[in-house]
Amino acid sequence: MDNPTVSKVLAELYQCDLSCAETTSLKTQIKTLLDCHAHCGVLLPTNFVKFYRARKFVEKPTKLEELSYPPIEQALLGRANLPGRQVLYCSASPSATFFELNTKPGDFVAISTWTLNDHALIFPIGYDKAALEQLGFNKDCQEILISSSNSIKPQPEIIRFLENAFTQDITEAEEYKYKLSAAIAEYFYQIQPCCGLVYPTTAMQAEAKNFALNYELVNKQLTLESVIWYRVDEGDDSHYKVSKLACAEAFSNGVIQWRPPRTDETIHMQFTDGSRHSD
Repeated sequence: MDNPTVSKVLAELYQCDLSCAETTSLKTQIKTLLDCHAHCGVLLPTNFVKFYRARKFVEKPTKLEELSYPPIEQALLGRANLPGRQVLYCSASPSATFFELNTKPGDFVAISTWTLNDHALIFPIGYDKAALEQLGFNKDCQEILISSSNSIKPQPEIIRFLENAFTQDITEAEEYKYKLSAAIAEYFYQIQPCCGLVYPTTAMQAEAKNFALNYELVNKQLTLESVIWYRVDEGDDSHYKVSKLACAEAFSNGVIQWRPPRTDETIHMQFTDGSRHSD
């Protein structure tokens, strides 16, 4: 695809009225655009990162399945999933999860920690090579270039489009706008079902990595390490103070084996725009 055609498709997508756009049409346009772009995936080693997944609950969860991706009938449209697509949303920073959830004082949050048991293919969305290095994707992460032709190269205007699509600040009343980023995500899940995406967080000033992991990657390559049950005591857009109420590292037959915090564990913590402090 030549640059004038790329510009035309980008203009159509930027001007698209997502409130009435059909998903099928969006997917077709996205495929037309991204098929002409070389996608750089990274193969994460098992010890490279831990994934932190946060969920708000009224009562303490009891089953492991409550911590993972939602059942298919509850998989609603999201930033990186079309309806029915099961995705585990998580972050490389436990503090980022409080900001992403927009938690309020009095909320109860379960933050689970997941680790890789095998190398994982991750597609960075909206990053160029320099930005990837700044995020810590170093020589330990093998790069995998995926392209339909050796003559096709990464295109800066498409990288900017992907970044814009995934970093929009979207309110509950505007959730239809997720159609665009979700259609982009679906393109990558179709390329390689056992994969995930990494994209910038919109909720924090500090640099943080958000991940959307397709269910096939979760089932095959992720292991739940632990979960902590928190109460949010104070919080606003810049900081949170939380109390650790319970922990679990054992999961018997899919049931969470909660225990109280030990005397040597930090109970009260403060998260400030990406940093964690103990009181």
